[in-house]
This record gives sequence, C-alpha cells and structure tokens, in this order.
Amino acid sequence: LSKGDYLPLFHSSLHSILWQYLSPKSSEGQQAAALVCYDNIIEACEGSARKYAEKFLPVTLCYVGNENRHIRQAAGFGVGLCALSLGVEGFAKYTQGTLKTLLPVILSKDARSEDYE
Repeated sequence: LSKGDYLPLFHSSLHSILWQYLSPKSSEGQQAAALVCYDNIIEACEGSARKYAEKFLPVTLCYVGNENRHIRQAAGFGVGLCALSLGVEGFAKYTQGTLKTLLPVILSKDARSEDYE
C-alpha cells in the first residue's frame, strides 16, 4: 500500500472529529492535537493529501499567531507542509496572504526567544 491509500480510512474515521477540534471554541489541547494530526497526514501522504492541504492552509494561518507556542509551532509547520504539498503553482494563489500573515509573527520582538519557539 502507498501512503495515500490510508486517506480514505482517515477521511471516514477521523477527519470530521479532528476538523471540529480546529474550531476556535475547542480547547487549546484539542486544537494543537488536530493541527499536529493534519500536519502528519499532509507530510506523510505528500501529494495525495493535496485536498487536505488546500482546506488546511487557511486554518493554519488563523493559528500561526496564537499565544500558545504548541499551537503556533504546529500551525507554522503546517503552513510549510501545505506549501510543499500544493507545489509552486498550487501555492502561488496563497503566497501574498500567507506572507501578510507570517510577517508579523516573524517580526515579533519575541520571535527568536526560546519561549516563543
């Protein structure tokens, strides 16, 4: 089996639960867990997970400036994974919005401190 062969099972069993965890109303633990799970799916399944990357990218951008460092780190990593999964042409339409969202995070006075990660 290829890595992408697991996506139908993921979609039928975990996708809807994890997607609910990405809600702003969910606990920080649920949000972080869901971000990490989607990061792993997109990373492991690469191009096969492109449809998840397209849907997940806007969510990662909402969380990339979160005060919780675990959420922020998982979201930031997810942005990069989505870019890789979508490829240059697929990511091009998101580039400007992504840079606008990431720039304040990168330029934050705490961005390079250990606590900010």
